[in-house]
Amino acid sequence: MATYWTLTNGAGVERVLADWGIGPDVVLELENLAMGVLSVPVPGAAVTDNVLWAFEERVTLRRGRVLTDGVFSGGVIEFQGTRLLHVLDGKPGFEGVVYRFGDPWYHVQSCPYQQTVYWYNGNPLALASTLVSSVTLLYKVTGAGTAVARNTGEQITDCLQHVLDQYSLQGLAAPYQIGTIEPAVALPTYQAQDLKCSEAIEYCLRCSPDARVYFDHSTVPPTVHVRKRASCTGVTVALGDGATQEAVRLVPRYDLQARAVVLYFKATHAVDAESWVEVTKQKYGPHGANSVLDPDGGLRVVLQTIELSGYSVTRVTGKIVAAGVSNTAEWWKGNVPEVNHARVQNISFVSGSLTVKDDAGVDVSLSTYPNKLVDGAVAPWMKLSGGAAVVAKQVTITVLANWDEMSEPGTGGYVFAQVKNKLLSARVTITNGVTDTYSAVASSVDAEAVPTGVAQAIYEGLAVLQYDGAVTLVEEECGGGITLGNVLHLSGGRSEWATMGAQINGIRKEFGTGRTTLTLGPARLLSAGDLTRLFLINRGRRNYNDPMTMASASAPGKQVSLGANAAKENTAGALEQHSLLTVAAVPSGTTNTCIVRASGSDRALTIKEVVGSAGTDATGRPQATMALSDLPASDVRAKFRYLKWRDPEHACAEYAAYVLMTEPVATGG
Repeated sequence: MATYWTLTNGAGVERVLADWGIGPDVVLELENLAMGVLSVPVPGAAVTDNVLWAFEERVTLRRGRVLTDGVFSGGVIEFQGTRLLHVLDGKPGFEGVVYRFGDPWYHVQSCPYQQTVYWYNGNPLALASTLVSSVTLLYKVTGAGTAVARNTGEQITDCLQHVLDQYSLQGLAAPYQIGTIEPAVALPTYQAQDLKCSEAIEYCLRCSPDARVYFDHSTVPPTVHVRKRASCTGVTVALGDGATQEAVRLVPRYDLQARAVVLYFKATHAVDAESWVEVTKQKYGPHGANSVLDPDGGLRVVLQTIELSGYSVTRVTGKIVAAGVSNTAEWWKGNVPEVNHARVQNISFVSGSLTVKDDAGVDVSLSTYPNKLVDGAVAPWMKLSGGAAVVAKQVTITVLANWDEMSEPGTGGYVFAQVKNKLLSARVTITNGVTDTYSAVASSVDAEAVPTGVAQAIYEGLAVLQYDGAVTLVEEECGGGITLGNVLHLSGGRSEWATMGAQINGIRKEFGTGRTTLTLGPARLLSAGDLTRLFLINRGRRNYNDPMTMASASAPGKQVSLGANAAKENTAGALEQHSLLTVAAVPSGTTNTCIVRASGSDRALTIKEVVGSAGTDATGRPQATMALSDLPASDVRAKFRYLKWRDPEHACAEYAAYVLMTEPVATGG
């Protein structure tokens, strides 16, 4: 039964290749981490002819199709692709148009990679998400203020999914579906901008030299896989079988087998003005940390120093001075100027009269806030040694006080005045804080975490011997049994070749001649003979910025409030109430002091002269005392009467005086 190669266009029309006008020299080239290309020649076509397939039209190439009554069936899909630019080609032996179709990697390398970030969108209180091309690989924002780290496999999946998401938004059919993504290496974040999705994937695979990207065209749409060498299915080709094998070239790559992988992760940390360098060594080899069998440098050692961002901390400090609050003469003298004088002695307080109230008039307990803020200011970030917050309250403290005002400073002299039930008031800031210098973090940036398992992943990717070279097979028609998802064994040669598992890095199929060429070797990211190019992850690495900014739209660190609740002024108020009041003066012509004293406690008024500061009565000088106790009874009132009389012996002499006289008081009057 005859079978056919067919091509189906974007409208679903399927024809045998010849019926499309396609010549025999169809070529399919596939390569790891590169776009596979199907070249289709149409001989005799002119540039002025209508194109057979529109730009970016999708087509499907099948082989082994059976035609029955005009209907195709059976066979397998060899290739699914998108039409690229067509070429007018004229040369000896061919004149016409060559159409080129790219596999789904065309879409991956054509789509810019973007990530979701959160920005302030004109409203300082609201975050809005958006897609940007300034990206941080190996990091993903999952919501406003939330993000997670990604390993290489997760990042590759994110890149592939981004293409599908963008196609869905544009109403385009998905060019592929995502299959198995095996690499899972934890790497430091990599900040870049304006990358294609393919570039981001290539970056993630630099530390997985044994991994390959390929498309399984047997599914619709094709399924993209990223598999490690050990997971790929082996296929065996007989060496020199005299039938299909045309040529073999094989180069064992002993030079790519690392003796050890040594990575130094270097970070510079800073706290205020102090900084220091921390280096974390990560090493992997067949013998562990053995410095002889697994050297730290030298021949065939992968050695890299990777700069990581260290943490930085800036602290803010503030000092407060606090002193205890007590209802004592010393405390009130320090807070109310009225009583802060050496002539004020014998201060006492009315029991139960002390009050402490805030500005709202609410009582505040001195057991909770036992200290007065003398200097400095209390900030919200200040903490006590036990972790409790330092709190300050502005209050007014009042008390009823009694004291003696002496005529001289200290206890000498006489009591010049006595003050009773005077309301003292002090407006102060009280706190639970104590005298100390407090500190808090003003701004901070977390260090990048040292990734784990990187040295091991690289070593294991290189441990199995790689083979460079090519194998060419010639068949009646190109077979489909070998793909980029296979590794190659050779039978009939050396014993190790039977299980060598050489990586197939490229496949070229010439349908006209039935020739298939398999290109062997490691990923093209490796430069032959230059092992150090394997791990250039950090060559283009930008200065680190906290990727959390993508999720929060805020610069790293935190705001620090300045101090508040500074100490307030002292105040004194209320009217005085004297129990003893003395008015003193020095009359002209004498050195004595004349005093007039009113004593509420004695209910008496005294007028006299005193000598010196001690207030000793002046000898031979008159004095007068009027006291209510001199009256004969409690119901007697006293009045001053004005009396005048003449001297009977001197008719011209006249005398006058005020006399305190009493009179009875009527009951009820």
